[in-house]
Amino acid sequence: MIDLTDYGDYLSEKAHQILHIAIDESKKRKNNYLGVEHIFIAFSKVEVEFFKEVIKELNLETEIIIRLLDQHLNLNRQYLGMDKIPPETKNIFKLAWEEAQKFGRKQIRPTDLFTAIFQESNGLIVKVFRNFGIEPDTVQKAI
Repeated sequence: MIDLTDYGDYLSEKAHQILHIAIDESKKRKNNYLGVEHIFIAFSKVEVEFFKEVIKELNLETEIIIRLLDQHLNLNRQYLGMDKIPPETKNIFKLAWEEAQKFGRKQIRPTDLFTAIFQESNGLIVKVFRNFGIEPDTVQKAI
């Protein structure tokens, strides 16, 4: 089974920052898991300008996207410790690593994580964007 510690040495400084902020987001919201949505929100805080640029190119508003995710995450309050890393989250790191390797890099960058989020076709983030009529491949092109 994939453990996120497998990727620790392969995260760039900013990707590490995203992971730590995602964990803090989960704790702050009293969630007992580290979800892709936590990673997404953390990305929006670390890569602010890039995030806004992509969202704007998709004719969306960052505040609306973040508010929808906030509402979802606030429904899942129950922090019992960071003991659950769902398969979807593990898969995001696996896909991000594959993305980095595809470009000959030895570290996962924030954009690799962001791209990987939209490769997970059944995830919450993809569902949110589909509700706005935007398919994952459209987001990947904008990235």
